[in-house]
Amino acid sequence: MTCLALAALLLAQPQDTEEDKAARAAVRALAEALKDGTRNDADGRRTAVLKAGETKHWIVARALGDVLLSGTEGDRTAAARALGGLAGVGNATDVLVAGLRADSNKKRSDVRIEILQSLAKLAGKDALPAVHPLVKDDDAFVARQAIITLPKYKNPPSIKVLIDWLMTVERPPDNSSKLDLDFNLGMVELPDFDQFEYPLWNFELRLSVDDQQRIRHAVLLDPLLKTLTSATGQKFKTYKEWSGWWRREGGSFKFP
Repeated sequence: MTCLALAALLLAQPQDTEEDKAARAAVRALAEALKDGTRNDADGRRTAVLKAGETKHWIVARALGDVLLSGTEGDRTAAARALGGLAGVGNATDVLVAGLRADSNKKRSDVRIEILQSLAKLAGKDALPAVHPLVKDDDAFVARQAIITLPKYKNPPSIKVLIDWLMTVERPPDNSSKLDLDFNLGMVELPDFDQFEYPLWNFELRLSVDDQQRIRHAVLLDPLLKTLTSATGQKFKTYKEWSGWWRREGGSFKFP
């Protein structure tokens, strides 16, 4: 954790309530567990981060936010999950959004997916300006998570975001592509994504525009259609059908 940020949270204040004191004690225990000497104890660190999240207080949310920006990969994932349990803590959504937007997390798929899951649990509409663009994220698994969690916010304009993206996702890929995604990525057979909370790998590929479309089509089309159907009760299969329905009914749409 960042020493200066942590020190500020640990300093007792004359006006501290009993709840404040308990929160600072939780942060103190967290800081002790995350000392540099414990970096090889991933399970112990994860347990400590989740334990801190049991104290529902803005001070703890701030501390978890620092872990989300400067911890190990496992620390950050645990912090994101812990923050999802802080419903009613006013700054929890803001802390998660900051982690989602942080440059240090841009290539951490598992962390960003965990953040999206936690934001959906809190369902604060203040998060939507950060979540909406991620349905188009270059990381198809992050995009998938953004898509399937959007209905949790019960925000009708989010349905339009999904429908608009469907126009791109449904476009059949160019079959002349050299990337074998039928559904194999190189020699790695891709599993049933629903079996995992987030992908179990991180990799980078230099992909052509057509290959990017093949991945979008393969990874996103089915969850996008299923999400639209479960959120609206409609069973359309194409962008033309969905956009026509939205033009007719979007102005009066309310979540079931």
